[in-house]
Amino acid sequence: FTTYAQTTFVNEYNLSTPYDISTKTYAGDSERCELLDSISNALYDLEFSSDGMRLFIVTRNSGSADADGDKVFGFDLTSAYDVSTCTLASQSTDLDSDTYAAGSLAGTPTTEHRKHKVQGVEINDDGTKLFLVWADGVDDDVGARLLEYTLSTPYDLTTLSLVTTAGIKFDGLGASGSNENVQNQAGMRFSANGKRIFIIIHNDTNAAISQISFTNAFDSSSFNEDGFINLFTGLSVANRQPR
Repeated sequence: FTTYAQTTFVNEYNLSTPYDISTKTYAGDSERCELLDSISNALYDLEFSSDGMRLFIVTRNSGSADADGDKVFGFDLTSAYDVSTCTLASQSTDLDSDTYAAGSLAGTPTTEHRKHKVQGVEINDDGTKLFLVWADGVDDDVGARLLEYTLSTPYDLTTLSLVTTAGIKFDGLGASGSNENVQNQAGMRFSANGKRIFIIIHNDTNAAISQISFTNAFDSSSFNEDGFINLFTGLSVANRQPR
């Protein structure tokens, strides 16, 4: 399943050999999820619920100088992993406020929240926790962060609230430890047991995948920054600007 920043679709591909993307076949336009025309901002990460019956999308303004309008959208599917059956179920309000961005263990951005950019989304197995990864917008002192939220009604984004006793500010985590590299965390994925998370760093020569371990499943209040692989110098084929 893929999203593209400047479209309003989630495309679906079938794999004739499980987990082998070299065997992919496009399922066709009739099998894609057509999102709402009202979603005018660029699409970024996507995430399914554990049963494949719900789909979540994060969106933001694609311009780096004015990256407000950060939101999460949730869609219900009538058939598991069949994105052609998607219908809008709930959406967050604008996430660029103190209510959703300030006061957690990840700290508070010291410049306007509008310069923060949401780029990654994950949800726990029962739909009661949502995780968002944020990249810096313009100023280095905004910083990249992982923020943890609870959903008082599972999978219902209108019941979102920030967990102030959790969260991660990315200081020095990345392929080179450089400030430039730290600021552009993008997509992310949890391990099946919720105790490890992998985060893509969207960059050029410092493109990387970082690994973080949690002490408790789906709980960012206690963690260890394990390490990374540089996708530009660490693989036989150099990779730039992954998401």
